[in-house]
Amino acid sequence: DARNELPVVTGVFRDARKELPVITAAFRDARNELPVVAGAFCDARNELPVVTGVFRDARNELPVITAAFREFLQSRWSIRIAADVWDGAEPPPHLVVNIRVADAAGKELGAGRDLKALRAQLGEAAQLTFASNDPGIERTGAKAWDFGDLPQSISFVRNGQRLTGYPAVIDEGTSVGVRLLDTSDAAQAAHRTGVLRLIRLALSEQLKQLEKGWPGFNAVAMQLRARIPPEKLRDDLIEEICDRAFIGDDSLPRNAAQFDAQKQRARTRLPAVRDGAQRMLTEIASDTTQLNALLAAMPPALRNGARKIETHRDRLVFPGFVTATGWEHLSQVPRYLKALARRLRKLAENPERDGRQGAAVEAWRQKLDEFLARAETVGAKGLGRRAEIEDFRWWVEELAVALFAQELKTPFPVSQKRLEKRWADLTR
Repeated sequence: DARNELPVVTGVFRDARKELPVITAAFRDARNELPVVAGAFCDARNELPVVTGVFRDARNELPVITAAFREFLQSRWSIRIAADVWDGAEPPPHLVVNIRVADAAGKELGAGRDLKALRAQLGEAAQLTFASNDPGIERTGAKAWDFGDLPQSISFVRNGQRLTGYPAVIDEGTSVGVRLLDTSDAAQAAHRTGVLRLIRLALSEQLKQLEKGWPGFNAVAMQLRARIPPEKLRDDLIEEICDRAFIGDDSLPRNAAQFDAQKQRARTRLPAVRDGAQRMLTEIASDTTQLNALLAAMPPALRNGARKIETHRDRLVFPGFVTATGWEHLSQVPRYLKALARRLRKLAENPERDGRQGAAVEAWRQKLDEFLARAETVGAKGLGRRAEIEDFRWWVEELAVALFAQELKTPFPVSQKRLEKRWADLTR
């Protein structure tokens, strides 16, 4: 009964000719070549993590089931299967978990096999229902940390059920509030934003100086005006400066004393972070302007190659790019833009070579985009290593530097093979 003993068969057989030994040969002499299939899977408990454990904390701790199964095949029978062999394979609907959502009284609110759709349909209502069970910690309209200590979590009982809530400071625009959220991840993200708002309220005078801009801001804004409205650029820059100076990599405060200490660190760090951000933005604007001038001068015969470089530029510099790029990688953007300029100068020398190398870089971008799009269909919580996978984007940028502008150097060795190995490690 292969339905019970094997994983989804369609994925295995779809590309069996390339990835697995000829199935007929394997089963013809299974007694000598392979253990009895049923026995192999009955003993999977010894070869793979316990399945319930895999699903219990798959979001953060364990690899995707397919990766564990590939490792099992390789360790047991030395069969190597490509990481993407089951890409796009979907289990039959009757094998997908059917989820039923009920309220506190046991009344069914919704049911189905699409978890993401259920979250979209009922998530807001669930949070509102959860909030109605607040044990007394929530408040609104605060402009100082005057609401006491905030524990990481609070357990309480409502309607005979034990619930766990996660307190967080919430950004309300001109004030902050305290709310009890239903997941730790949501609370952590909201708490960071709320603490940032509270520090911005406390350092309002310093923020006024930032909002005025610096003497060279207007020149920078004019250079990038074709791509980014000046006010959008200013707000984007201020948001990243505040995030880096006010919190950065620090742990988030959970009480008034910790908040006061964080506020003092923020005040001390702000000038250096501001100056650093302004220098980086000035260099990015200058390199973008030079690249744009080269693009405008390209002859019509090379416009196809030039358009590909324009597309690459637009992935680097766009409305909101400062916060989207993040402090860690923002300083590298000028080097990526310089690499594009060097690529453009070399385009006329050998358009065919440019096309081959550009296709290699674009293939990696497409692979990354498609992976994240597929992962999005199961919801962000299904991606235990999403941040690391998104960070792979910068490996792709470094590959472009290595291919088109080796003289600019890369901070670590990079090649097609290294990207393949890194990708396999991330997606296994």
